[in-house]
Amino acid sequence: MGKDDREADAPPWARRLRAHWEAQTPDFDAQRTWVGLEARLRRERSTWQRLRAWAVRPLGAGALGFGAGAACAFLAAVLVWGPSPSRDGGADFTPLAGAQRPSSTTAAHLQVVFRPTARVAEIEALLGSLGLEVVAGPGALGVWVVAVAPTDAERVRQALQQAAAVQSVELAAR
Repeated sequence: MGKDDREADAPPWARRLRAHWEAQTPDFDAQRTWVGLEARLRRERSTWQRLRAWAVRPLGAGALGFGAGAACAFLAAVLVWGPSPSRDGGADFTPLAGAQRPSSTTAAHLQVVFRPTARVAEIEALLGSLGLEVVAGPGALGVWVVAVAPTDAERVRQALQQAAAVQSVELAAR
């Protein structure tokens, strides 16, 4: 049974459909199709050309995103590899405090309790006038721990006891 026999046995609607299909479908020309594809590929820009066109766009979204990313990378590099403050108080560090105060590890510690009516400004003025450094406090019980040079501990303790803002002063046990 050949092709013509099948078409003869086909219903009329199938014959009309086949005739319509053959009339509307162009013949396939491989050479013409290949030439058209080559021409289309030549017209398309290469990846480098598209990237260059994207980069020169004036303040486009891509340029802004690239700029923001570059700024973040620069800041990260500065933070990771940039200068860091000296930990040993070297030449690049200048303390903001005035005179050198005793270190809290070598100093004597006084436990001071101020009167409830004492103001913070009064407390700061009193401690500053005696050259004291607050090490801790005020705690839950209102105890302040201040550092003083061991040689001046007794003189400072007496001076604090004389102050009106102070309720009690004790030399802290070490």
